[in-house]
Amino acid sequence: MDSVLKGHSYIKSPIDVACWDVFGKVVGQPLHLLLGGCYQKKLPLYFSLSSDTKEQMISALNGARSMGYKQFQIKCIGDLEDDLERISSIMENAEPGELFIADANQGWSQLEAVRLSQLLKNYPFIIEQPCETLSACLAVRDLAVHAMKLDESVHDLESLIRAMEARAMDVVCIKISKLGGITKARQLRDLCASRGISMTIEDTWGSDIVTAALSHLAASTPAKTLLNCCDLNRYLEGEIAEPVPQQENGFLPVSESYGLGVEPNWQVLGDPVFECAI
Repeated sequence: MDSVLKGHSYIKSPIDVACWDVFGKVVGQPLHLLLGGCYQKKLPLYFSLSSDTKEQMISALNGARSMGYKQFQIKCIGDLEDDLERISSIMENAEPGELFIADANQGWSQLEAVRLSQLLKNYPFIIEQPCETLSACLAVRDLAVHAMKLDESVHDLESLIRAMEARAMDVVCIKISKLGGITKARQLRDLCASRGISMTIEDTWGSDIVTAALSHLAASTPAKTLLNCCDLNRYLEGEIAEPVPQQENGFLPVSESYGLGVEPNWQVLGDPVFECAI
């Protein structure tokens, strides 16, 4: 696809994923076996705590905790004082064995991110992509107390190599659609695994099919380097594939059916936008 169309990873991704699904069904193998083998049959999930009042976020935390989740993403808004309050309030309610990641989606300035880390130095959370550029995130990492996770700064193989050379992160987010599909995501996954860098395997957003795809890439990731993944379909209403990937006590079971392990529900999706054949 790259030879005929430069860029546009989000368009290429579903085509690439579909090809992997067809391949798995043709050879009679679940996709994770074609991507490196199955390292774990139940994948650790994180639960995203959407930006809200601290009371509502703590309520959401307790609700997710009751479902078995032990890893949580604290969505921040990029306002230093507000984010200091929400993170500290949630961390004061943390329980043993839980993991927290504070994510402002590049919303903090370099100074704000450093101050936040230093002011909250007694709370053991991970900072995710505090600033827009890799250089700013690296400057924060040099002065911050907390471990660093990169997301938006890693969008292809070259950017991952630059981040690795700069020792810019402890965790990296591998998003299938952002990279153009499973084929390229697997390249980055394997490089991170070879260097012992922990990963979140997920996507920018998605439904049942997207969740199935990321689950196979996550299952074929060495367990020591898989921090977590996300059941993205849980955040959407409606079902577009069967069987629906569903979490069990904070983990996502891995399908042993061929290919992605799901079949599109065409009654919901409607007629194809286009068809192609060889």
